[in-house]
Amino acid sequence: MIRVLALAGYWIALFIATHLPPGNVPTTGINDKVQHFGAYAILATLLTVASNRHYRGFFMIVGICLTYGALDEWTQTFVGRDCELLDWLADGAGAIAGTLFALTASHIATRRAAD
Repeated sequence: MIRVLALAGYWIALFIATHLPPGNVPTTGINDKVQHFGAYAILATLLTVASNRHYRGFFMIVGICLTYGALDEWTQTFVGRDCELLDWLADGAGAIAGTLFALTASHIATRRAAD
């Protein structure tokens, strides 16, 4: 239950953050593409953990993140922000990294528990 609540809370916060009008977005000094990568790495990690998927769920998790990333980029145009292909590619790279991280960590934890 905590895993699902963490995922839901993060996803809501991510949606709100990505739909702030341009003048309301705080500057962080971090490259925009790095922010996209990190945000989607966290999203994919939480989604993988909450769904308790194994390696055969890799494409499903990444697909969900890619689909959401595309919708997120498109709907940002309604608040005056840009829809950028490179942002979506950074989202995808983060989703792949986050999913691989979560799956690898799960695999290691499962093996250690079995030993």
